[in-house]
Amino acid sequence: MLYFVDYLGDTYKISNTIVWIAVMVILAVYVVFYLLRSFGVYALTKRAGIKNAWLSFIPFAWMWVGGKLTKNARFFGMLIKKFHIWFFAVCSACQLFMLVDNFLSLFPLVGYYLQGGEIYIAEGTNAVGGLVQYGFLSGVYTASEINVAYLYNQTFIKVFNVFIIIFNVVNLAEIVLTIAFYGALFTKYFPQRHMLATILSLFLGLFAPFVFAIRNNEPVDYAEYMKKRYQATYGNQYGNPYGNPNQQNTNTQRSDEPFSEFKEKEKSPFEEFEDNDNFKN
Repeated sequence: MLYFVDYLGDTYKISNTIVWIAVMVILAVYVVFYLLRSFGVYALTKRAGIKNAWLSFIPFAWMWVGGKLTKNARFFGMLIKKFHIWFFAVCSACQLFMLVDNFLSLFPLVGYYLQGGEIYIAEGTNAVGGLVQYGFLSGVYTASEINVAYLYNQTFIKVFNVFIIIFNVVNLAEIVLTIAFYGALFTKYFPQRHMLATILSLFLGLFAPFVFAIRNNEPVDYAEYMKKRYQATYGNQYGNPYGNPNQQNTNTQRSDEPFSEFKEKEKSPFEEFEDNDNFKN
């Protein structure tokens, strides 16, 4: 049975029905997002002529073919060579770390719950972390066994801490590559809102619906796209800012003299005195 304890110490029972409904909703959302991402990446890789596009439906493997869509992926202007290899290797390793971490953290909790144990989740505390500390792959300990479990877990905790340090390094690399992947992909297939799509995909996990929505889009040269937008908005009155930097402006027409109506034959500043007899020798 699952209980929730608030800051005031009041305990609220959460029925098994609510727990299972929550689990089913989470699984349904995960399946929907998984399919949206798979179909989206598959359509893009298929249209791009990338071999083995069907790998888009395989966990981890989708990053291999998906990474090939963004050969020119960059991070703060730095080109990442062989991006699809790095993207696949680093992100796969990170997700495997996460699976192991979730298994070690949640398996005791789920197992204890399914065995009919009472679990109290206190507001503002990490119930999972507390359970892992005292019950590796079991979660069932009596008061007399708590010291044995604690000593046993000291070795496990040391190994687990090293595991967490490695995971954090790999996770940082995954974030960098994911930002580069989202940015390159949306710049190529959704240039109109590539920044918005990248941010929402990164922070809200909306990559799946975005990539599904752009699955039929044609790839775009972003520099050429921006050039056309510039010309459509401002014309080409200042030459070609996105073309050859050495190209000269072909618009050779000279603008009119802004003060031409006032321009007359130059006069001497003392001309008015030149005809005055008083100033003649």
